[in-house]
Formats: sequence, C-alpha cells, structure tokens
Amino acid sequence: MMQYSEEEVTRALLLTENGIDSFIDDIRSEFFPNLEDQETQKKFQVFNQLCRSSYDTMKFQFNETFRDEWERYFEHLREVAKIITKMKWSNRNQVIIALLHDAIEDIALFNFGTIQALTKDPKIAIAVQAISKNPWQEYLLDWESEHLNKAQAKERRNKEYFWHMENIESFEKQISDIADHHNVLLSSDEISEVARNAIQVKLADRIHNLSTQWDPNNTEKVIRKIEETEKHFYNIAEEFDPEILSTLKSHILALKIKLEKYPQRVSSVL
Repeated sequence: MMQYSEEEVTRALLLTENGIDSFIDDIRSEFFPNLEDQETQKKFQVFNQLCRSSYDTMKFQFNETFRDEWERYFEHLREVAKIITKMKWSNRNQVIIALLHDAIEDIALFNFGTIQALTKDPKIAIAVQAISKNPWQEYLLDWESEHLNKAQAKERRNKEYFWHMENIESFEKQISDIADHHNVLLSSDEISEVARNAIQVKLADRIHNLSTQWDPNNTEKVIRKIEETEKHFYNIAEEFDPEILSTLKSHILALKIKLEKYPQRVSSVL
C-alpha cells in the first residue's frame, strides 16, 4: 500500500467517487427487489443502516490508502461486495463481511470487538476474524523453537491459514473456537452458516484481486498469486461452487497469457 499527498488524494477521490447511494441501490435490487410489503421494508431499513455504517467506516479508515497510483484501497472492498451480489448462495451478511473483510488485518486497533460494536452481529465479526490472517510476527518463533525470518514467518502463517480454509471441519472448528473465546453461543447450523459466508467472501476477494493483479513491473508477484490460487483456492472453490472455480481459472488463464511476454521468468507456471 502507498501513501499520497492531500492534493493527490483529493484528485483521486474526484475520479473514483461513485457514491454510497448507487452502491445501496445495486445491493437493494439484488436482495430486496420488492419493497411493497412492510416486513420487507423493515428488513431493508435495518440492512440499509448497517451497510451504510460499514461502508462509511471503511471508506474513512482507508481514505488515504491506495492500491496503485489512483485507485483507493476502499474500492477493492466495494468491488468485493459487488461481486458477492452476483454469486450463488449469496446473502446480505456476506455483503457486510465483504466491506469489512480487511478491517482486522489492515487497520490498527480494529478487532473482533470493534466489528461487533459496529455491526451488532457477532456472526459477522466471527466471519471477519476467521478470514483475517494473524500478524506474521507471531510466527517468528516456530514450534521447534527455531527463529524464522520475515519471509519464512509469512510462509508458515499462510500454510496454517490455508490449511484451515481448505479443510471445512477444521475451519468450522476455528469458527467455533473464535465464538467460544468471545462467549458467543452458536449452533452447529450457525457455525456452518458463518463458515460458508466467510469462505464465499474470501473467494470473491481472490476473484477481484486476480482481476486487478496484472503488473508488468512485478511479474514475480503475479506468479506468486497464480501459484497460490492454483494450490489453495482451486481446492476451496471446487468444493464450494464449480462456477467460482471456473471464474478463478479464467482469471488465471488471462494472467498467464499476459505472462507469455516474459518467458524467462514464467516457465514454471505456464
């Protein structure tokens, strides 16, 4: 992530601002197509308030953080939420999880309690925590009391992270442990619900990351993302939804075609 001057931030906001109202309208058309009855109106009002507070909070927190020269990091959160609305089995909670999915991992002082206070929904907070990677510094000392460097610590963290996500029983156990730690009582059906919501958001996150991944000046990072997706996300998507797997493969193929211009670096992935 890169930091920019106030003038650059203002200019970028003018270029990228689409507005919360249009975002809410898109979400409403997917989940609340008919607002004629009062019960649906009440449900929409509750969701509208939650969505706006989550949207505005993340927009403020990531206000001066950019993914590249002009795109606000917040746009990534917004686009992941929009991808969710087009997926099978999506629901309103997944939209909120998508908006908040990087909060614990990337915003100082944000944690389970912050998310729960914001959303008033412990299941959303548990899902966000479940897909948040622990700080790599926690892995500098491994179980054999061996001191690791930063790259090794990140590798160990990622291995553990994806192992849980690729094994649904382990992932559900992790969710149950998070709930227990925060004194939240969940039924087995609710644990499965939270697991499915968390995984679907993680897959939408990867889809958007791949769609914006291309960087001819950093093909090594592109290759790492390709290999990581093929090694871990294909397995997750295959168990979850074949259409998502197909979408991931399409993005990977597009990146590999672009990488063919750099044959000296990419022979291992093509």
